[in-house]
Amino acid sequence: MERNEVVLIDTSSWIEALRASGKISIRERVKNLMIDGAAAWCDMVTVELWNGARGHSEKKKVKTIYLHSHNAFVNSFLRTISYADIYYCR
Repeated sequence: MERNEVVLIDTSSWIEALRASGKISIRERVKNLMIDGAAAWCDMVTVELWNGARGHSEKKKVKTIYLHSHNAFVNSFLRTISYADIYYCR
């Protein structure tokens, strides 16, 4: 993977990665993306994970992941798409 590339990880993969009984292959893939600094999520994933977290311990895990993953990439990407849509709608 290129140094500047990030991977958008969906909610179901984050949930698998956070579960002690989660599928090993998914847990390892997410862990490696986190270690490489290539893990990303969007605002909707943030909301879904935060609302699904039960108790202080799970919310702490979500907050830690949030602080160590990319989010700006998605916002920038979506703005670029929006600008393109505006341009093509003229």
